[in-house]
Amino acid sequence: MARVGERGSSGKDEAADALPQSDMDLEADLESLREAVVRNGPVVLNHRVWLDVEEFEDRVDQLIALLPKEIRRARRISREEQRIIQDAKDEARRLLEEARAEAEQIVAASREEAQRLVEASAVRQRALEQSQTIVAQAEQAASEIRNKSYAYAQQVVGNVEASLKRLAQSVEQDKTQLEQMRPEAE
Repeated sequence: MARVGERGSSGKDEAADALPQSDMDLEADLESLREAVVRNGPVVLNHRVWLDVEEFEDRVDQLIALLPKEIRRARRISREEQRIIQDAKDEARRLLEEARAEAEQIVAASREEAQRLVEASAVRQRALEQSQTIVAQAEQAASEIRNKSYAYAQQVVGNVEASLKRLAQSVEQDKTQLEQMRPEAE
């Protein structure tokens, strides 16, 4: 008799929804179970027959018909989750790079301005004080830009996390509904 958990070929091309195969391929397990029951016949315990083979096959066929829709949906959700996470990481990385570049430009422009003021000024001390003030302001502005970029990246990741939680809840609800549709043992 075939064991639950063995893989079987369903003959369906699911390349578009392909995920790494898990240890539990439900469709293959159901097919294997049906084949084992049909091959070995009903089980007799204490002089009672415990299985109506036709009804069993019908119910297994119904379950198999339901599984692909739910599996494809779960796969799409998983792919969407990965895409959202990657998009959030990319956006956060882009914002941080832009903030760094802008901060560097501000600091460089400030230093150039400070250097120009020193060279153009008759009073060197005053130019030096102004340049230090400009550099400090530029560094403060750069720090604020970095902080705002970091806060925005956190917000984006928070939004992604909330979306993923909603997606996970949706999957759990679908899973619960599927469990409620399971035929009762007779």
